[in-house]
Order: sequence, then C-alpha cells, then structure tokens
Amino acid sequence: MIDDINVKVESLDDKTAIMHLEGDITLPAKKTIDDVYDGILKEGKSTIIINIRESDYINSSGIAIFLGIVTKAQRQDSHVVLAIESTHFQKIFFQAGLTLYVDVVTTLEEAKAKVRNK
Repeated sequence: MIDDINVKVESLDDKTAIMHLEGDITLPAKKTIDDVYDGILKEGKSTIIINIRESDYINSSGIAIFLGIVTKAQRQDSHVVLAIESTHFQKIFFQAGLTLYVDVVTTLEEAKAKVRNK
C-alpha cells in the first residue's frame, strides 16, 4: 500500500508545534504520522496541534493512530489539540471516545487560541 499522507510541521512557539495533515489517514500513514509526532516531542515541544481539516479520508486504522497518539500524550505529559473542520470527522472522533482525552475544535485558529489560553 502507498502512504497517501503529507505531514507538514509548523512551529507556533517554543512549546507548541502544528502538524498539518493532508491525505488519507489509514494504516499506511501510521509510520509517517508517528515519526513526525515523535520528532516534535524530541524537539522539546509539549503541545501539538493536529490540523486534519485538509484530510480526505479516515478509517478505523486512522482512528487507531490517534488513539496511539493520545496514549503517548498522556504518558509523556504532553497536550494534543485536534483542529477538525469536517463535521463528519468530528462525529467519528466523538464516537471513538477521543474527545474525552483531547481538545477538539473546528478551526486551526480556535486551536491556536486554546493553546494560548491554556
């Protein structure tokens, strides 16, 4: 299978990075997403905004990727904010129970404001 995900990283401040995801969030994307996430933590960032508004598709393997990220965040005392424009994706994340463990907002600007006001 082909990795159909593109991840760009933007530094918001000394403690916060933004992961911009574009493409399909499926099993082949796991290594890329995990490697980028781990790299951000190694840089000393403790808050990560994951912007998935550009993503085209997510399946159960994609949800599992985010469950893994949530688990890592809890173990490493980091903070994850998901910026999800798609109401369909928001519903999926709610049904999977992820909204109990991470902040979910509808825009990247809301995510940035949430981090600044934390």
